[in-house]
Amino acid sequence: MSLGEVGAAVAGGAAVFALMVTPGDSEAAQQKADRDAYHKVCDEPPPPGLSFCDEVRWKIHREKTCISMRKQYMSKWSDTYEGHSNQISLREAGLRRLERLLEEKCCGK
Repeated sequence: MSLGEVGAAVAGGAAVFALMVTPGDSEAAQQKADRDAYHKVCDEPPPPGLSFCDEVRWKIHREKTCISMRKQYMSKWSDTYEGHSNQISLREAGLRRLERLLEEKCCGK
């Protein structure tokens, strides 16, 4: 699987998240579906067989997508649960570490 295919797979989770409530769906069911969608992306392990640098790039893409989806979830559902903000902060710190690692070990490429 190429890095582009990996990115497309992760981005596919964002497309699922963007689905709107359809007639007959309860708001609670849609909120759960949105939560499940961001968890699917945020909790996804890297695919096997990536080189070190490709895995770092994959993780950077996953973290950016995860942070964005969680923020969208909070905004859409006016969810002020403190755990979301804490997770976003942790993910942002992890993203910064991954970006430094990419720069140091993979020449930023």
